[in-house]
Amino acid sequence: MSPSTARRYKAFISYSHAADGKLAPALQTGLERFAKPWYRLRALRIFRDKTGLAVTPALWNSIQKALETSEFFILLASPMAAESKWVQQEIEFWLENRSTDQLLIVLTNGTIVWDPQQGDFDWSKTDALPGLLEKKFKAEPNYLDLRWARVDTDLSVRRPRFLDSIAAIAATLRNVPLDDLIGEDVAHYRTTRKLLRLTVVVLLLLTVSALYAAYLANQAKSGVASLESARNAEIEKEKKAKDEEAQKAAAERDARLKLERSIESSKKLAADSGAVLSKDRQLGILLAIEAARINPTSEAESALRQALLKRSPPVILKGPSGLTVENISFSSDGSRVLAVFENGSVRTWTVSSPNESVELKRESILDPQADSTRAMFSADGSIILTVPVEELGNSASTGRERAAARLWKSNTGQLLRELKHEDIQDGIFSPDGKRVVTVGGGDGVRIWSTDTGAVLATLKDHEHSMVCVDFTRDGNQFLTADTFGTVRIRNASDGKTIAEIHEPGGKIITDALFSPDGRWVLTANIEGPLRLWDWRNAPGTGVPTEKSPSGIASLDFSADGKRLVTLGEGSARVWDTLTGRVLFELVYEEPIGSGTFNSDGRWIATTSLDDTTVIWDASNGKQLINLGKYQDLQTVVAFSPDSARIASGTTQGRILLYTCGFCGSLEMLLKVAPTQVTRSLTAEERAHYIGEGQ
Repeated sequence: MSPSTARRYKAFISYSHAADGKLAPALQTGLERFAKPWYRLRALRIFRDKTGLAVTPALWNSIQKALETSEFFILLASPMAAESKWVQQEIEFWLENRSTDQLLIVLTNGTIVWDPQQGDFDWSKTDALPGLLEKKFKAEPNYLDLRWARVDTDLSVRRPRFLDSIAAIAATLRNVPLDDLIGEDVAHYRTTRKLLRLTVVVLLLLTVSALYAAYLANQAKSGVASLESARNAEIEKEKKAKDEEAQKAAAERDARLKLERSIESSKKLAADSGAVLSKDRQLGILLAIEAARINPTSEAESALRQALLKRSPPVILKGPSGLTVENISFSSDGSRVLAVFENGSVRTWTVSSPNESVELKRESILDPQADSTRAMFSADGSIILTVPVEELGNSASTGRERAAARLWKSNTGQLLRELKHEDIQDGIFSPDGKRVVTVGGGDGVRIWSTDTGAVLATLKDHEHSMVCVDFTRDGNQFLTADTFGTVRIRNASDGKTIAEIHEPGGKIITDALFSPDGRWVLTANIEGPLRLWDWRNAPGTGVPTEKSPSGIASLDFSADGKRLVTLGEGSARVWDTLTGRVLFELVYEEPIGSGTFNSDGRWIATTSLDDTTVIWDASNGKQLINLGKYQDLQTVVAFSPDSARIASGTTQGRILLYTCGFCGSLEMLLKVAPTQVTRSLTAEERAHYIGEGQ
């Protein structure tokens, strides 16, 4: 293991699930929350295996990665842990690769006895440690005794004795004196209490407002009777008009009957296709094609998609080896793929030439303080915009004077223009590609000409540094959001503010974006919940989504803006944007890491921790097809604009490019389907299924 391996976790907890199934999660929660500032998700990141499964090669790889990226090893010592093959394998790996100086022992059951004369444990009396630790410590280790914590009431951070134990471990992990760390925890607790009181006051004010609104609604009921009377008159008028059109309807009867017969025939062929598909796939495809050609009913389309539902191996686009793919996107025509890697570099490929790529190197994109890149294609795919980003909370500098967004030719990687913007944090093309908007700290909001690189406008009306920018699909408005909860909706022509949104309590915003129809603005903050704002009609009131996970990894709107998929804490949920309620959760045996809708909102693609990409029906959350397991962990996924392809990024710098034969429009399906068969319907088949020749 390389010394330079990044420490993703502060500590790895190794324990027996049977012996310490309650203590281990309580210990993890306590360490992550102790002395935690209110604005952070956790104070320390602690790894704890939650499966309790037998050791298998696939699962051991993920455990090994966690061990490699952990700074400390916490052993919950007990006789059952000492006998556990899982615990023994984890300790053996740690001893082979790391020092016992970072191995902390917490005694939960049994006995540990040190023999000073032998300079080792007295193994005739010690039953809580595995024999692997014999002669591994230079001196008697100072272990923590938690044998008293055996019931649920013992495992609460509200119990002083357990809290003291958490503090002792946390002080070692953070290399901070115990008294200082306890003082820091008390200070954070007081701050949180103050914020809680403020939240209660805000909720009380909202409750009063809601009661007043209910009163106004009740007053409005008095006008319902007159409206109902007017409605009845309108219905009567419509009925009269229908009676007058009766003669015209008779002339149209024949056409309607013909249409009904075609619909009936289409549905029958669709049903026949489903019935024979498992036995004769080619016949199933041919019948589905005929059903769609006779009448493009939903049953015919469904049958054709089902017939084309087949897993195919991916085309591999190779990026820098060993680097995680953090983002993927397609050009608007689907001919090019863009990927951003964890070191900030960017690569593009032409789908027709997967072995050739254009690389934009990290050094040419990032300034010294930046640690990641955001990149996107222009509307016509000819230009790439890159933006160097300093992740929220990582800033240690007072300014990034050398920071700049850059425009590149997508087919050659040639640098076209630099758009210098001090402390830049985000940037975006306008939908027509003619302008670029960048946001950040010192230079506020800047609007640029894509063609010349000239600054068209500079706006400095945010009090705090901005973190994100987004355009409506029609390009008429764009938004800018700052870290302390303010979102400004602006005219795209001059940047003037036309509406403002304020996150309750001034919470730190991590993302803000428009829904595809431009009606809603979605805001995400570090604490949750997500909020949907009707910025035109009610900019002062945001609808919170129910059961929002506190850590949102990614999110995406459906094409019509009526649904939202969120990925966080290993789960994927689909929401109704009108109500903010969860419609359903995508149920999968492994945690889901990322996901996105296709262009018409019919499908959702997700990646999971079992190295697979799965496609789901977005209308009901049912799994359609698993595209298969690949050797690398898959991190991000994207549909091409026409849904004909799916790109999935991995932790090893590769992009898996799948063909999705059943994902496109009906017109596309009718082009793909004939390529999947080697014959036509025979005369006997046409007579049997369609009735021709009888």
